[in-house]
Amino acid sequence: MKNLFSLTTLNLIKTTCISMIKDYPMFCRFELTSKCNFRCEFCHIHRKNNIKQDMTTEQVFTVIDALAKVGVSFLYITGGEPLIREDIVEILRYIKKKKMYVLLGTNGSFLLEKFDKIYKYIDNIHFSIQTIKNFEKITGETNENFKDICESIKLAIKSNISVQINVPIDRNNINEMIDIVDFINIHFSNLNVGISPVELLSSNKEDNEQIKLFLPDINLFNKNMLIIKNKYKTMNLNVFDANIEKLKNKYRLKNKEFCKAGSNMLVVNSCGELEYPCEFLKMDKIEVNSINSIDYFLKNIDKNKVNNNKIKFCKSCTNSCYLQPSYFLTFLGFFKVIRYKK
Repeated sequence: MKNLFSLTTLNLIKTTCISMIKDYPMFCRFELTSKCNFRCEFCHIHRKNNIKQDMTTEQVFTVIDALAKVGVSFLYITGGEPLIREDIVEILRYIKKKKMYVLLGTNGSFLLEKFDKIYKYIDNIHFSIQTIKNFEKITGETNENFKDICESIKLAIKSNISVQINVPIDRNNINEMIDIVDFINIHFSNLNVGISPVELLSSNKEDNEQIKLFLPDINLFNKNMLIIKNKYKTMNLNVFDANIEKLKNKYRLKNKEFCKAGSNMLVVNSCGELEYPCEFLKMDKIEVNSINSIDYFLKNIDKNKVNNNKIKFCKSCTNSCYLQPSYFLTFLGFFKVIRYKK
C-alpha cells in the first residue's frame, strides 16, 4: 500500500520544502506525445500541423536523467494521450528507478488494457470527464469507450492510487455541468474533483482565436458552480479559478510573481525540448540531448530578464496546468494534490 513515508514521497517532500524557500526545479510537465485519440473541440492538440516526431524511448530516458540531475522529483506525465505510446511501461518503470513521484494525466481510454502492467509505477492519476450524455459527439470515441474509462477509474481507486477527476467546461458541456458532478458523486465518491472553464491552451494565436469560440458562458459557469458547492459541501472540490485568484492576491501583497513556471516548474514537450519558462511565454527552447543539458541551461540563463518578462506576461495568465503546480508549493496545496488514502 502506498503511504506517506514511501521513498518516492519522502523525496518529493524534501524537494518541495527546498522549492518553497528558493528557486529549485522540482516539478516538470512532461509531454510524452503529441498524439491523442480524442477530438475534443476546445483542445488544440489535434489541430496542430507539421508536428515533429515524438521522442524515441532512449530520448525520453535522456530527458528523465537530465530532469533528475537538476532535482526534479515530481513528473506530470501528459500528452496528447500518454498511454498511446507502446513503450509507456518501460518509461514509467525508468522514472520510478529515479524515485520520482508520477502523476499521470490521461483520458483513460487505454488504461483498462494496460493497467496491470503500469499501476505499480503510478502515484496519482488525473482523469478527464467532459460529458456523460454526448460522449461520441464531443470526443469522437464510442460510448463503449466511456464505459471502459469508468471501469478504469474504479480500478485505480480500488488499487489505492490517488485519483482526481477533472471536468473541463466549454460551450458544449456547460448545460450538463451539474449532471457530470452528480454522476461522479454517485459512481466515484471521495475523490478530488477539479472543475474549470476551458482556457486558451495554445501558444499559437490562430489556435487561440478558434478556442475563443468554444469558451463557456462564465456567468452560467459561476451559477452552476454555486449550485454544486451548495449541493456537495463535503466534496473535495478543486475550483482552479478560486485557487488562482487566492494565489495572485497572496503574492501581490508581497510584490512577488506568483507563477512558478521556469523556476520551480519546467516543461518538456513531446519533441524532447525544454520550453522556457513555459510553452506560452516561451522565451527560449533547448533540445534536451544529454544529462547535463537542463543543468547547464538553468545555470546560464539571465534570471533578471526572465523575471521582467514574467511580470509583464503572467499577470493575465489563467492556465491551470501551470498555476495548479504553483498552488502545490503551498503547505495545504501539497497534501491536497498528493492526497494519499489510508
